Amino acid sequence: MFSSEVCNQGTILISGGFGGLGLTMSRWMIEQRGVKHIALMSRRTLVQLEQPSNPQYDDWLRLKRTTKEYNAHVDVVQADVTNFQQVYDLIERFQKTSYPIRGIIHSAVVSEDRTLNNLTQEHLSLVLPPKVRGAWYLHQATQLLHAPIHFFTMFSSIRNHLLEVASAGYNAGNQFLDALAHYRSAKLDLPALSISLPAVSGAGMFHRHKEMLSTLKVTQGFELMPTITVFEIIECFHQ
Repeated sequence: MFSSEVCNQGTILISGGFGGLGLTMSRWMIEQRGVKHIALMSRRTLVQLEQPSNPQYDDWLRLKRTTKEYNAHVDVVQADVTNFQQVYDLIERFQKTSYPIRGIIHSAVVSEDRTLNNLTQEHLSLVLPPKVRGAWYLHQATQLLHAPIHFFTMFSSIRNHLLEVASAGYNAGNQFLDALAHYRSAKLDLPALSISLPAVSGAGMFHRHKEMLSTLKVTQGFELMPTITVFEIIECFHQ
């Protein structure tokens, strides 16, 4: 996953890059795997990221210190992953540099829990695009531009496999990621991984929904998994 080409001669693009997982994984990749170039893609701006009121402000400050210490470069890029032209233009811009996109981590998400009988078109139009359109547009753009992708990782969720029905739209988006990973690997022989993330310590969906996590701890014995362990597991799947 982290070959010399990826670490020293390419850029890893993270959609939803301002989230806790994106920022924490960036720091880990720089410190532990020697990655030198990362692009954090988000609809939000750098100004918003650097606001002390931002929940990920401390994670961002830690990442900035890490990039300086390890002589790495993190490019903050404002782009909407649900807009194909913006995704295409972003990847094309990197293709024209000395550090083209060589790895994709798709972590963009909007979460708003609803049961099946409460789903509306408005709700699905909010929840599905970041995961579904985002993944498909990243797939299409990298194909059209012949980007030298070494890995294409998408963050699904273990919630798809739980006996709870309060997140139908969110789960539908995750199912698409699983299907896209199968399509890329089985039909197109392209790198792809959709990983059902567990409850991750300090980041991710369960971290933002602490009441749900407390319930799952009682009913299903859930425990938090350290972020570093999650990243190492992802790496193992790519070997």
